[in-house]
Amino acid sequence: MKIFKEIIFTQKECDNILKSNKKDNVIEEFQEYKERIENSVRKFRDDIFPPIFIFSWIIRYEKGEGGPWHIHRGIKEHSLSANIFLSGNPNVGIWIRDKNSGIETLHKNQIGQIIIMDCDVFHKPEINYSLRQRCVLGMTIHNINFHLE
Repeated sequence: MKIFKEIIFTQKECDNILKSNKKDNVIEEFQEYKERIENSVRKFRDDIFPPIFIFSWIIRYEKGEGGPWHIHRGIKEHSLSANIFLSGNPNVGIWIRDKNSGIETLHKNQIGQIIIMDCDVFHKPEINYSLRQRCVLGMTIHNINFHLE
């Protein structure tokens, strides 16, 4: 199973995203950042290429909060799950379950790092044991050309 990780945003750019008042489709407010996400998607899967639609939202976890195992709705082979760590303790990460072996691995985050996986890969945020709020940009990425066919 393939997981892609790359730092694509600076701390200042992450802070800019966190200032967004949008509930959904946050990245649409930052067109200058969308191209970097698209470049990372192409590095992960060269068969998913622009135009792509990025559905995005900011998730904020306080101390003691986490989330359940989940996948992102999409069409297998044409949709991806992704997240970008925006702020918080980098020692609190994301659990990813290998869809072949079932082995669960904790992936630590770095500020500005995108993690991309197929949409049918189960993952969950680790419980935030830190006093610092943990903020993540969650995303489901779709190949628009596929949906228009």
